[in-house]
Amino acid sequence: MKKIIIPLLMFVAICSNAQDGIKATVEKAFETAAKEDKKVVLYFTITGCVPCKVFEKAVMEKTSVMEKVNKDHILLKISADYPEGKDLCKKYKVGGFPFYIEMDEEKKILNKWVGWRSVDHFINTFLNGTEEQKAKNLKILGA
Repeated sequence: MKKIIIPLLMFVAICSNAQDGIKATVEKAFETAAKEDKKVVLYFTITGCVPCKVFEKAVMEKTSVMEKVNKDHILLKISADYPEGKDLCKKYKVGGFPFYIEMDEEKKILNKWVGWRSVDHFINTFLNGTEEQKAKNLKILGA
């Protein structure tokens, strides 16, 4: 249970700071990922994004789903409503919302995805997809 609560608290802290110092928070996530041998998922959202709300309700608000996510990943919510969020959107060429980028602890982009389908798709195809699936996503959305 402790392993679930700590990442959830990290997520809540990130969301509640109104994106103040998000770049520092992102750096901290990569440090934690390196220590815990995890990957980082940057989840980009914006006000008024209906698919983003569906994702948050289906994934972030469900402990059973977050257990699967937190097993190998650190999930960060980044809002494009704030200047630092906008800067990161430009840096990573975010092409719509919701937008997800999976990266290793060295900040190498492993996978990208835009839109929302289902919890199963997010877990099985995005987070735990094959190298072939991830390469296809990167070819489509650009690395």
